[in-house]
Amino acid sequence: MRKTKIMLLGKKPLDQRKSRLEIGPYNFQVVRSFTYLGSIINENQDEEEEVKSRIAAGNRAYFSIVKLIKSRLVIRTTKFTLYKTLISPVVTYGGETWTLSNKSINLLDRLEGAILRRILGPVCENGNWRRRKNSELLGSIRNVASPRT
Repeated sequence: MRKTKIMLLGKKPLDQRKSRLEIGPYNFQVVRSFTYLGSIINENQDEEEEVKSRIAAGNRAYFSIVKLIKSRLVIRTTKFTLYKTLISPVVTYGGETWTLSNKSINLLDRLEGAILRRILGPVCENGNWRRRKNSELLGSIRNVASPRT
């Protein structure tokens, strides 16, 4: 199998670059982004597209085990273990190379908060049910991550 697509980087604006590259009898199509080992690499080195892709993959991983997460028969520590071992690695794959913007950080935080709220459930105060606050989520994560002995 031959490589038929390449990505050119340079100082020229994107519109002024060639759309095809010919070397001898070989023709290569110039692309603006490609997927390598599951990570999206693009010419302007923007991580937002990759973060959105990872979040979508994390959602797919979450919905593959949502019955376990919703089940009252499964204890919270097991649900947290499922989150840490099945969902979190999918979302953070390749994250070592990201230079995150505030927008990307907010997207990742929103996904984590939604999943943790589903695991922990609502809080009953004076007979009224409400969603957990972000500070409560962080406290719950710390308590489960390092259980008392």
